[in-house]
Amino acid sequence: MMTDEMSARLSPSLLDLAVAIVSGVAGAYSKSYREIIQSLAGVAIAVALVPPLAVAGIGIGRLDMTFFLQAFLLFSTNLIGITLAATFTFRLLVQRPVSSYKKIGIT
Repeated sequence: MMTDEMSARLSPSLLDLAVAIVSGVAGAYSKSYREIIQSLAGVAIAVALVPPLAVAGIGIGRLDMTFFLQAFLLFSTNLIGITLAATFTFRLLVQRPVSSYKKIGIT
């Protein structure tokens, strides 16, 4: 049986991408400042990643490859959106990536 929530995960829209981008910005911003509740990042990312991944799992359980691939496409798009938005936010906040700390000897 297909629910409305499941069908929403099978036909991604620009709103889904906007949620992922906002989640990435919120996650990066909350990791940059100790005053902000750290669980905000987890909640924001869970909103964008868990529902499409759960629907993809249902697709596997139903042995329906089209169902799985459509939901996994939304998951992948959201993951890339979160990663790019967080990277851009860290760059705006002038955060150094961990690899640059290792180059200058800070652990």
